[in-house]
Amino acid sequence: GAEGGSTYYSSSTYTVYGGKGGYSVAEYTPGANATGYIAVGQQPPSMYSGQTSPNAGGYNGGGSGAHAGGGGGASHIALTTGLLSTLSANIANILLVAGAGGGASMYPTSDVNSYNQGTGGVGGGTVGGDGKWVTNWWNNASYYGRGGTQSAGGTNGATASPTYGMGSFGLGGTYTGNSYTGGGGAGFYGRGSGYSNGDGGGGGSGYVGALTVNGATLRGDDVFKSPAGTNVTGNSGNGYVRIST
Repeated sequence: GAEGGSTYYSSSTYTVYGGKGGYSVAEYTPGANATGYIAVGQQPPSMYSGQTSPNAGGYNGGGSGAHAGGGGGASHIALTTGLLSTLSANIANILLVAGAGGGASMYPTSDVNSYNQGTGGVGGGTVGGDGKWVTNWWNNASYYGRGGTQSAGGTNGATASPTYGMGSFGLGGTYTGNSYTGGGGAGFYGRGSGYSNGDGGGGGSGYVGALTVNGATLRGDDVFKSPAGTNVTGNSGNGYVRIST
């Protein structure tokens, strides 16, 4: 899955980073005339914290950031075409989902040392990672985005309302209020966005379909192989899909 979007203020010196993307792997033996469909998640661009417009989430379900980084997009392989969020009636045809990281948040104050800062939660695994707060003078540390699970989208710690950032099947949460909050990462179930100023969005969950064997879904804080064959802790940048025969 893709990495969540980062947030910066005035220069790259003050940057808070989105959560790393997760990794899913499995074996599948296709039947005659089987067709597979692939969607590769995108990392949103970095977001200037003083920007007033929303920062859209990454392709394939990333939640928008509110003056903050958007959530990353999930990567998936399925036997039915469409974005992940459109496949809720075809879960049996989903082979793999790699969850994406949540977006980062920064709320500028008069003192750079007291900026509200929240990093995005990692994507992937059966439960995506929670968003985090690094410094938060509003003291709303409990309002970071919660991770998506295998059966439900994550909330933001304050409310379970979709209007205020709850994730859902294939979609990271988008907070529509005025706070500076990171968007939720997409996944099998997307993660909740942040809720208050400086709260990072959570990461979306991964998924291994019942038609596969020898499968595993790992989080962005686990170690796995990159496309180059090197060991990495979480996926950085855009997502990827690799098929071996």
